Amino acid sequence: MRTFHIPAQPLTSALNAFGRQAGVQVTLAASTSRGLTAHAVDGQYTTQQALSQLLRGTGIVFRITSDRTAVIGERASTGNGAAPVENAISLDTINVQGENGWGPVNGLVAQKTVTGSKTDTPVIEVPQSISVVTADQIRQQGAQTVSEALRYTPGVDSEAFGYDARFNHLTIRGFQVDKYQYVDGMKFPAGNYAIPRIEPYGLERVEVLRGPTSGLYGQNVPGGLINLISKRPSEETIREVQIGTGFPAQGQGAFDLSGAANAEKSVLYRLVGAGSFGDTQVDHTTDKRMFFAPSVTFKPTEDTKLTILSHVQRDNVEGWSGTFLPMQGTLLPNPNGRIPTSRFVGEPGYDHYMRDQNAIGYELEHRFSDTLIFRSSARYADVNVDAPNVYPSGLEADLRTLDRDTLRFRDYVRNATTDNNITTKFDLGPTSHTVLAGLDYQWVRDRDRFDGSAGPTPPLDIFNPVYGATLPGVIPMIDNDIEQRQLGIYLQDQIRLSNWLLTLGGREDWAHGRITNMIVPNSASTTTNDTAFTGRAGLTYLFENGLAPYISYSTSFEPTVGATYEGNLFVPTTGQQYEAGVKYQPAGSRMLITAAGYQLTQQNVLTADNRPAAPPFSQIQQGEIRVRGAELEAKVQAWNGWDLIGSYTFSDAVVTRSNSDVNGVPIQGRFVTSIPRHQTALWAKYTFDAGPLAGFGLAAGLRYRSSVYADDLNQLTVSPVTLLDASLSYDLGKANPQWRGLTLNVNASNLLGKDYVANCQYGVCYYGLSRTVIARLTYRW
Repeated sequence: MRTFHIPAQPLTSALNAFGRQAGVQVTLAASTSRGLTAHAVDGQYTTQQALSQLLRGTGIVFRITSDRTAVIGERASTGNGAAPVENAISLDTINVQGENGWGPVNGLVAQKTVTGSKTDTPVIEVPQSISVVTADQIRQQGAQTVSEALRYTPGVDSEAFGYDARFNHLTIRGFQVDKYQYVDGMKFPAGNYAIPRIEPYGLERVEVLRGPTSGLYGQNVPGGLINLISKRPSEETIREVQIGTGFPAQGQGAFDLSGAANAEKSVLYRLVGAGSFGDTQVDHTTDKRMFFAPSVTFKPTEDTKLTILSHVQRDNVEGWSGTFLPMQGTLLPNPNGRIPTSRFVGEPGYDHYMRDQNAIGYELEHRFSDTLIFRSSARYADVNVDAPNVYPSGLEADLRTLDRDTLRFRDYVRNATTDNNITTKFDLGPTSHTVLAGLDYQWVRDRDRFDGSAGPTPPLDIFNPVYGATLPGVIPMIDNDIEQRQLGIYLQDQIRLSNWLLTLGGREDWAHGRITNMIVPNSASTTTNDTAFTGRAGLTYLFENGLAPYISYSTSFEPTVGATYEGNLFVPTTGQQYEAGVKYQPAGSRMLITAAGYQLTQQNVLTADNRPAAPPFSQIQQGEIRVRGAELEAKVQAWNGWDLIGSYTFSDAVVTRSNSDVNGVPIQGRFVTSIPRHQTALWAKYTFDAGPLAGFGLAAGLRYRSSVYADDLNQLTVSPVTLLDASLSYDLGKANPQWRGLTLNVNASNLLGKDYVANCQYGVCYYGLSRTVIARLTYRW
C-alpha cells in the first residue's frame, strides 16, 4: 500500500503525478490523452487500485501484464459481457516501469540502487551507507563536474584540493578515490596522471558507497567507491537540446536523443553529446571539452536484452600550472602581499593538460525465469594524457621570486574488464534468499613517463609576472611500464526472515602486479602476487513504517606495487570497518533520511623511510590510520513545493601507528592531514505551482567545511570556509503554451565570490573555486 495525493486534473499530468508517487515510470503519447481528465486519488491504495481510480470514468481500462508493464486502452465493458462502453478510446500500450538501480530517477530521491549489492535492491535494504545523486539533482544544482555533483553528499570531500580543471579530487571517509572511479559497476582506468573525468551530462545517477567494498568489487581503498551510471537507451522518446553561457566567459551546448528505432521497440538508441569551452579563474588558462556517447539496446525477446555503451571524450586544459602556489602569500603571510587566485605561474603556450578518453562495452541480461537472471558486462577503455608544465619549486629569500622546473608528464593507461554473475531467488524453510554468484576480471596496462628539466628554468616574479622565458629541454627521469591483473570470485546471499534481512558476502581475489623500468636497458621487473579474502556481513530490520536500522562489518584490500630500499616487496594494505545506522523511507514517499556511525581502520600504510641508511624518497609500511565518524543525510522532494537536501559529516582521522618524521618527532597520535573534522551542506528549492509565478523556482545552498591540517605534525592549519550557492529556474511553458518544453536555469557557485585556500601539502597550496555563474536554456519535446 502507498499513500497517494493526486487532485483531479488533466490525465497526462495526473499520470505524471502517479508515476512520481508510485515510484514508477509512466510513458504515454500525449495525443492519446488529450482532452481527458483524471479523477482524484487521495489515500492508501495499491498501485493497481490507484491507477484504476485515476482512470475511472475515462472509458479506459488497463491490464497489469507484469511488474513492469500495464496495457491500457482496451475497450471497457459493462463487466457482464455487454458491448463495450460507448465513446471508449483505444490507446497504445504504455509502460509502467518501477525504478531500478540502473535507470533514471524521477526527482531527487532514489528508491533502488545496484551499487550496494550488485543486485537491484532498495536503498534502505543495503546494510551500508550509500547516497544517490540523481540526474535531476545534477541539473537542479548546475553541476559541471562529478566533484560539483557531490558537494552536498555526506562523507565526501568533493573538492579536497580546491579548483583543478584537469580532474576531480575526491575523498570518501578520509581516503582519496580519484583513481577508483567506477562506471556502470566496473572500474575505469586511471594512472598517476591519466585520471579520467566523466562528463556529468552523460550520467543517469552518481552513487557513493561508503566504507570497504572489496567484498563485491575487489581491490579498493577502504573509504568507499563512486559508481557513475551512464544514460541508457529508453523506450520513451527523449528529445533535448541545451545551450549555455556563463562567467568566467564560456559557452556550452548539449543534446540528448533517445527512443525506439522500430515499431516493435526491440531496438532502442540513445545519442548524448556535450561540449564546452571558455576561460577559468586562472590567467592564461582555458578549458575545452568534447563528449559524445552513443548507445544501442537490442531486445530480441522479452527475456533478453543487450546494450552497447560507448563514449569518446576530449579535454584540453591550456595553462593548468596556476593551481599550484607557494604557502607564503596564500596560507602564510608574505610582506609582498597576497598572491591573487588568478595568478598563473607557468608559461603560456607550453603548459597544458590534454586528455583523450575512450570506452566501449556491453551489458547483457537474460532472464531464464522470474527467479533466475544472468548478467554479463565487459568494457575496454583507455585514457591518454600529455601534460607539459612549468612547476613552482619554491620562493627565494625575497619571497617574490619563484623558482620553477620544466616538466612533462605522459601517461597512457588501458583497461579491459568483465563482470559476470547469476542472481537466483528461492525459499528455504521460513527464509527467502536472493543469491548472487559471480566472477570478474580486470587487466590494466599503464605506460607512465616523466621528463625533467635538462637545465635551469628562468624564475618568475610571482607578484609582477613577465612571461616568455626560454625554457630548457626535458630529459627522461621516469619511464615505467606497469601491468596489473585481478581475478575475483564472489558470493552473496540476502536472507529474509519475517522483517529481518541478513546480508552475507565473501570474495576471493588473485592480484598480480608488475613494474618495469624502461629507462634502464634490460632492467629486471618487480612483480607482486597477492591473494586476499574480503567480505561483508550486515543485519537490517525493516519496520513496516519504513524505518530500517542496521549493523555491518566489511573489509578491504589494495595491492601496493613497490619495495623497501632493501628490496622487500610491499604487501597489500588492508581495511576493516564497523558501522551502525538507520534509514527511513516510508513507502510511497519522496523522502529518504539516513544516519550512520562507523570506525574504519587501514593497516600497512606507506610512510616515508627516515632510517639513516635509507636513500631519499624511500618508503616503508609502518603506518596505520583510524577514522571514526558520523554522517547524516536527508532528502525530501516536492513537499509543498519544496525540494530539500541536507547533510552533515564528522570525521576523526588519526594516525594510530607510524614512524617518526625526518627530525625524529613522532607522528603517531596526530590527525591525518587534509581531512576536515566537520562538513555541513544545506540545499533548499521552492517552485511555485500556481499564480503569476507559476513555474518559477528559487534555490539556495550553503556549504561549510572546517579547518584541515597541512602538515603531518599538525602545526599548519587551513582555515574553515563557508560558501553560498544559488539557483533560479523558470518553466517558460507556464507563461505561454507555445513555449512548452522550454526551461531556463541560472546557477551560481560561491555566489559571494569568496577567495579561500582549500588545502596545502608539501609547501604548495591550492585555492578553491571562485564565483561561477552558468545560464542554460533547455528545450525538450
